[in-house]
Amino acid sequence: MATYQGCEGSLSIGGVDLVELKSYSIDYTINTIDTSTMGTCTRKYAPSIKEWSGSADIFYNVADTQEVVDALTDADAGTDVAMVAYMTQTPTTGDPKISGNIIVTGFSINASIDGLVEASISFQGDGALTIGTEA
Repeated sequence: MATYQGCEGSLSIGGVDLVELKSYSIDYTINTIDTSTMGTCTRKYAPSIKEWSGSADIFYNVADTQEVVDALTDADAGTDVAMVAYMTQTPTTGDPKISGNIIVTGFSINASIDGLVEASISFQGDGALTIGTEA
């Protein structure tokens, strides 16, 4: 079984690789509906709507983040863009791949006197999340 180091990961948003990527997180949830009835005395659930969202932290670099900024601030704000995450820096056939369309919901820039300028990106999945491998 293969394992992966976090330092080897990569993420692209809108077809742009985030070269200054520090970290990313993708959260996938299957909501449930309570189907309990009187007389059972034990809760029962049925699967319901699936959803996913995520975030990424980067060192700010205009060239690497312009697509993200455009997706958030242009007249087309709220339009979905493609997102692809890998556990490897240069994926090859068979490497794990997570992909789907996202709506960029937030972008913040953080600076401190003793560090590099950083940015955080938050996004909401728009449609299905695909967890598979690179073809």
